[in-house]
Formats: sequence, C-alpha cells, structure tokens
Amino acid sequence: MNDERESRRSLRNRWTLQNVLNIAIQVSWLWAFIWYQPLAHLGLASFEARHGLLPEIVAASVLSVLVKSGYLHFFRREETRAERAALRADIRSGRMKRMPLAARCVALFLTLALVIGGTLMGPAGKGLLIIGIPMFLLFAAAELAVVLHPGDSVLPDPHDELLMFFKARTLQVGYVTAILSLAVLYVVSLFGTHYLGLLVAVVLALSLMLPAFAYRRLDRRAGPDE
Repeated sequence: MNDERESRRSLRNRWTLQNVLNIAIQVSWLWAFIWYQPLAHLGLASFEARHGLLPEIVAASVLSVLVKSGYLHFFRREETRAERAALRADIRSGRMKRMPLAARCVALFLTLALVIGGTLMGPAGKGLLIIGIPMFLLFAAAELAVVLHPGDSVLPDPHDELLMFFKARTLQVGYVTAILSLAVLYVVSLFGTHYLGLLVAVVLALSLMLPAFAYRRLDRRAGPDE
C-alpha cells in the first residue's frame, strides 16, 4: 500500500491551475457572447428574436473550437501530437489522474450557483440558466462516474478489491443521503413547490459530493499518506 501511494504521489497530475483557467476563459467567452449578442449587431436581430439565444451559443462554441483548432494546428502541431500520444499512454497505464476533489467541488457548486442565481433572477437570469444548467448536468454526470468507478485514476482497476469495498461504502452514503433528501423534499412540497426545482438540484449535488468525501476519508484511513 505504501509503495502504491509513493508511486501515486510521484505521478504527474494533469489537472492543474491551467486547466481550471481554461475552463473559466471558455465560460467567460460564452457569457460575453450571450451578453453582448454580436450576431444581433450583424443584422441577425430578427433571426435571434425567433430562435432566442441558441444562435449566439452555437456561434460562440463554433468560433471557440475553430480558433483553438487553428492555433494548435499552425503553432503547436508537433507539441499537440506529442501531448496526445503521452495522454493516451497515461490513460492506458493508469497514470492519468482525475480532477482533485476540491476542484470538482468548486466546479459543481459554481455551476449550481449559476442555476440558483438564474432561477431567482427570473427572466433576467435566462442567460445564467442557459450556461449553468448544461454545465451543472455535465459535472454531475462526471461526479456520478467517479462514484460508480472510484479511484484516483481516470481508468481505475475494476478488479481492485479495495476499490470495490470503497465503492460499496460510498454508494451506501449516497443512497442514505438521497433517501433522506427526498424525504425532506416531500415534506417541503406539502407547503409549496415554488422552489422545489432548486432544491432538487441542491439534493443532487449533495448526493454526489458526500460519497466523494466519504471515499476520500476511506482512502486516507487505508494507509498513511507518506
């Protein structure tokens, strides 16, 4: 166990501050497109009036992909090939690590805050909901994958008995949290359903993050992190 932990600590973690900054830049880029609506200033105001903000989102996404692809192709072609080859090798060998728990919590609860803020703002918060809901569901699905397949590696060993034990315990925590939360939601629904949708999102986030903290606690108790 100690040897495994030593080798785990010596492996490179690809989820660095640069990855978080890249995500923040992409979110800011999308938000700027939705806020300033450049397509409307290019004579497509009537088209946007019929289709809402979807054209702005599609245009921002396509432009972002084109700019990034062009930059990688013309300025970092060889580096990109080497990075992709190294990435495939790291995933196959188990050296590719998942995003740290703290970063996952920040990402999930930040997108949850966007959903809550957009809902409370009413019609003015439609842009927040357009960004927040898909991202919240994306991070929730990623966290669900971690709960179902625990481990620090992107592709953990499915035959690891210790990980199977951790999986059973963390799923137990998730089940208890979900059942208790649903009971609370039922009681709340008896008095009103105005904010029930927000509470469902909060319950989903808690049901996913509490098992993650339970796994981290079990992993630390399994052996000294030295």
